[in-house]
Formats: sequence, C-alpha cells, structure tokens
Amino acid sequence: MTNTNFYSPKMLRKSVVELQKYIDNKTDYQEDAVLAAIWELENRAPLNPEIQALKQELEAQNKQFEEEPIAIKNETIALYSFNFIFLFGILFSVFAASILIGLNLVQLKNKPRSRMVLFTGLSYSFLQVYLIELFKITSPFVSIFSSLLGVYLLYYYFLKPELNPKETYQSRSTWQPLLIGMAIALPIAYYLMKAGGVGAL
Repeated sequence: MTNTNFYSPKMLRKSVVELQKYIDNKTDYQEDAVLAAIWELENRAPLNPEIQALKQELEAQNKQFEEEPIAIKNETIALYSFNFIFLFGILFSVFAASILIGLNLVQLKNKPRSRMVLFTGLSYSFLQVYLIELFKITSPFVSIFSSLLGVYLLYYYFLKPELNPKETYQSRSTWQPLLIGMAIALPIAYYLMKAGGVGAL
C-alpha cells in the first residue's frame, strides 16, 4: 500500500530535482511535506541509505505524534486570516498583503514559497503603480479592484494550496501589522499632502 498524506498529490507533479530540494532543505518545509517527497521518490526509484534513514525517522515521528494525547495534537498554528489579509491589501498595498501571506507561509514552514510571494507581491505593486501612472487613472475604484485582484491571486496561488482542510488554524493577532502599517503610511500621506499643498501655492 502506497503511503500518502496531504502533500502527496502535489508531489506527483514534481520532478526528481524538485523532490530532492525538499530533502536537501528539509528545515524549510513541514515534515509531512518532506515525507511526501520521499515517498514519491521511493515510488520512482529505490532510495539511497541516507534518504531511507530520514524516511524512517520521519515516519517514526509521525507514528509518535499519532499516539500523543489529544491535548498535544490540538496545538494550532496561528495565521493571519483571509479577511484581514484582503483588508490589509486594500488599506496599504498588495506588497503589504504579500508580507502577511509570507509570514503565514513561514508559520506553515514553507520558507521558499514565502520568499516567492514577497517577490511577486513587490513586482505586482510596482506594475500596478506604473500602469496607473501610465494611463493617468484617478478613479479609486480601479486602484481598489486591482489591489483586490492582486491579493486574491497571491492568496489562492501561494497560500491556499498550503492550507490543510483537515487542520484548524488559529487567528493571529492583527494589531501589530496594523500599527506598523499606519506608522509607515501616515507620514507618507502627510508628506504627499504637504507637497501637494506647496505645489498649489
């Protein structure tokens, strides 16, 4: 019988090189993801002794976890919620929302994907500003819609595939990113207003 877990379907589409990355950088990923990569490699070819030993270690940890008391199992990962990420993206920027998504991915132990979402969010924000300036768009609805679209794409492409529907996630506190966002945004807004006022004079 073939071993499978939540990450197994994703591993079916990956090359041997991509699967090996999970093993070589195992501290960057959840243990279940590494184990799924090993199982998929094993389905394709015999494992070398080093990977076989890692497989046995991870399987033993899984078995131990299954036998642990329910109270220990029920420890949940704290993540920023879907609604807060969208609100944050509208209030500040798509890049700001990508930071929250990246932090969620770090909590889910997928650091490579967290770096990818930050780069993508930054690129999207630059492109968004460039196009708005290029076409001299002044409607706030266009800006809001494009921000919503950007956050939606980032969330569903980068974060949603990493969320296990069988897991329950705790909502992470939102006051800290809000305060940081306001601390950055308010001085910028004030400066722009002052600059606009000086120009008008």
